[in-house]
Amino acid sequence: MDRRHFLTAGAVLVSGCSGLTGDDSNDVQDSDGDGVIDSEDYAPNDPDVQEKSDLQGGGSTPTATPSPSPTPTEEQDVGDALDDVEFPTDSPTPEDDSEPVIETVDVDDLTDFPEHFSHSDTHTVPGPGYYQIPVEFDSEFSMNWTVTNQKSGDYDFDVFLMAEDEYQDYLDYIDDEDSHRPQYYTDGTVQGIEASASRSLTLSAGKYRLVVDNTDYGDAGDWGEEEDRRVKIEISAETT
Repeated sequence: MDRRHFLTAGAVLVSGCSGLTGDDSNDVQDSDGDGVIDSEDYAPNDPDVQEKSDLQGGGSTPTATPSPSPTPTEEQDVGDALDDVEFPTDSPTPEDDSEPVIETVDVDDLTDFPEHFSHSDTHTVPGPGYYQIPVEFDSEFSMNWTVTNQKSGDYDFDVFLMAEDEYQDYLDYIDDEDSHRPQYYTDGTVQGIEASASRSLTLSAGKYRLVVDNTDYGDAGDWGEEEDRRVKIEISAETT
């Protein structure tokens, strides 16, 4: 049907019935001015739509503009954010050959004991007091030591070579003379030294302490009680 032609006929009808009142007046009203009366217009308030087919893409609700694109949902935003997060793995990848920070080592597997040990330096021995140097090997070894007074005078000093357990007793003894008196290796010990002394001997595997003593534990007595003294200690040891 030619809707424009129908509108002309309708206009004539309206002019002839302008005195009528009531609901019948809506039947010939054209609210959007598109040439189609409201009763025949699918969208009476939209001049661009007269029939349902005029809607872009169809639909049950007439509209003058296309529907906006849906906004991302909260779940989509969270998902996108998680894609950018780097989560740590529980274990290194097969290509990661770095060593762990902490590892357990069997004492029997230790192989870092030296085959040779040397020391040569000047040290202060407090008065009264002592200075000690540890020497440790996992097999039989020979040891040579020399201790020289760097300032000669009327005071002498002692040098003791002790096993580790006897050295711990020595520490207890100089704090309390009523405790167990420690023992020492006579072949590696010299007492009453005024200038310099040296010793050479062979020892079994183990840990030892070379102690320069400035207390009344040995024969020298309280050397340097009023002032500290300086001594040069030289040690050379190697496996046999």
